Amino acid sequence: MACIFQRCHKIFLALALEFFLRSFEARDARGDFFPLGSGVDEGEGDADGGGADAALALTSHVGFLPPQDPLQRRTLDLIERRLDRNGLLDRYEGRPDELADPCGPFVFPTFWMATALQAAGGDGREHFRAAVGARGSLGLFGEVVDPRDGTPLGNYPQVQSHAAFLNAATEYV
Repeated sequence: MACIFQRCHKIFLALALEFFLRSFEARDARGDFFPLGSGVDEGEGDADGGGADAALALTSHVGFLPPQDPLQRRTLDLIERRLDRNGLLDRYEGRPDELADPCGPFVFPTFWMATALQAAGGDGREHFRAAVGARGSLGLFGEVVDPRDGTPLGNYPQVQSHAAFLNAATEYV
């Protein structure tokens, strides 16, 4: 069963990477490609939604960058610096969602970060433990976590969180 989830997760990641690459190429064509300085986007979050994005932790997992690539490491550092909330990660920075309730940190990007750090020779245990600790009373993961008490919020249960968990757990075995 874990193998099926891993395959589905990798297909999803490949599709997400394709979307990312097309967006990246479009930005490059417009002349506003992110400089290769301190991370994929060292700029502050702006009205267009720019800034750190936890999905960029997937770049080595799907083969866009080698895990040990200096740009990958700088990008992971940027994500942690900008999006970390006690081991859990916000999905992205930039323009906040226009919802009445503010969004909590997301579970699946936190597992992505744990896996990416581990692959890059770092230590992803803090993120892995924080995400595992965000399970509900039935042991299932939600989409996001209430930062006040660690309970699941959003879509519950969230299959993407479970797929990311299975992927991260197999990386640690």
